[in-house]
Order: sequence, then C-alpha cells, then structure tokens
Amino acid sequence: WYQRRVHGGDKLDALIQKHEELIPSVQKTAVMVDLYWKCYAYGDELKPHVEFLDGIMLSSTREIAPSCIENVDELIERQEKSLQQLDAKRNVVVDLIDKGKVILQHPEKPKFLEANVKRIEEGWDDTKKKAQERLQLLMKLGCFHWYAENSETIVTEFRN
Repeated sequence: WYQRRVHGGDKLDALIQKHEELIPSVQKTAVMVDLYWKCYAYGDELKPHVEFLDGIMLSSTREIAPSCIENVDELIERQEKSLQQLDAKRNVVVDLIDKGKVILQHPEKPKFLEANVKRIEEGWDDTKKKAQERLQLLMKLGCFHWYAENSETIVTEFRN
C-alpha cells in the first residue's frame, strides 16, 4: 500500500511538473491568439472604409467624357459632395490608423497588419489628394465651358 502511494505520488509530481512546463507555452499561445484576433478584427473594421475610399478614388480618377462637359456644374457638385463625405469620415479614418499603429507596436505582429495600416493611411491621403485635384480640374473646365458658351457675348459687349 505504501509503495503504491509513493509511486502514485511520483506520478502526480511528474504530471504537475509537466503542466508547469506547459504554462509558458500556453500563455504565449493565448497572447498570440489575442493578437491575431485583434488584427483580423481590425481588418474587418477597415473593410467598409477602404471600400468607401476606393469608390471616391474611382469617381475622382475616372475619365471625363466630352459629352459630360456640358454638365460640368453637376460634376462639380458631385465632387464637392465626395469631398464633404471624406471630411465627414476623417476622424473615423484617423482613429483607425492610430488603432492600427498601436497594434503594430507588438513585436510579434503578423505581416499582413502592416499592409492593412499602410493601405488605409495611404488610401486616405491619395484619395483626398485626387478628389481635390478633380474638383480643381472640374472648376477650370467649368470656366472654359462658360467662356466658350459666352465668348460671342463677351466680344460683342467688349466692342460696344
């Protein structure tokens, strides 16, 4: 009976030792699971905002058909609305960029996280720039269109 108890105690001690040796590995795994969960959740959170930026970028870089020049005022209104939408989303996008940069500080971050943060950061900057450039172009086109429509009247009044 005594030997079985001692032998059982030895087995229990060995089992406890084995579990104690596993604790650091389990803790590291828990940290990594949490980190990856945050990264994937962050990517999911970014998706609608990246799609929004892609839509604005598409409308800001699309060719302007010659037939649309007559409707330049409408195009200007649409572009101004796009810029207003961008401004309305600015705080959300800046917060997302900051949130991503905080997660990026983790030394064992996944590689895809950096690409996600870069995509929203550069996407914001590029989209804002292209949208402003398109508005400036449309305003210039509007001036030229107005001049073309009114040039005869201008010349006539200038002569008088």
